[in-house]
Amino acid sequence: MTHYIGLLRGVNVGGKNKVPMSDLREGLRSLGYTNVSTYIASGNVLFESADRAEHIQTQIEAALSQTFKLDMIKVLVMSRARLHDVIANKPPHFGERPDTYASAPSARRAD
Repeated sequence: MTHYIGLLRGVNVGGKNKVPMSDLREGLRSLGYTNVSTYIASGNVLFESADRAEHIQTQIEAALSQTFKLDMIKVLVMSRARLHDVIANKPPHFGERPDTYASAPSARRAD
């Protein structure tokens, strides 16, 4: 079994695209994933599966559409090893100056 993280984009933001985490956990279990756990109401989920990440991603996106009636929710699924690789190979100084570099326009400095 491979350990995976699933990141659901745009759920539970501003009262839109509501997905209760208990329902998400149960939904992933019903798809055959094991050791399913979620982090707050963020749409971040940890689980184990013997399937490939691409297959899991497609399966979760279809389940979100069918079960929660949500369209256009994108899911990123990566193995724990891949996540560690991404972090280990981040660009120099990435994440070290959040006051200067931020992804949200409202968090950027006005120069």
